[in-house]
Amino acid sequence: MLTETCDASRATIYRRVDDLLDHDLLTEQLKIDENGNHYTVYEANLDHIDITLDGGDFEVHVTRHEDAADRITRIWGEMRGEDR
Repeated sequence: MLTETCDASRATIYRRVDDLLDHDLLTEQLKIDENGNHYTVYEANLDHIDITLDGGDFEVHVTRHEDAADRITRIWGEMRGEDR
């Protein structure tokens, strides 16, 4: 369980998970087992994180997973000159 692994309270874990969801770094999906119990499964929504330290300044670049629909939307927006 994450509470033991991270040595943090359940409330802290949920706050951190909410932060990651808010920043689109996690996806969540509801799963229902054969007994009818339900639970949430989280999955990382990123391919790569680059962190650069230069002269005391951090630069972070995140490459997220992108499904086909998101990729088309992004490319179309870039062609139209829209920021994402």
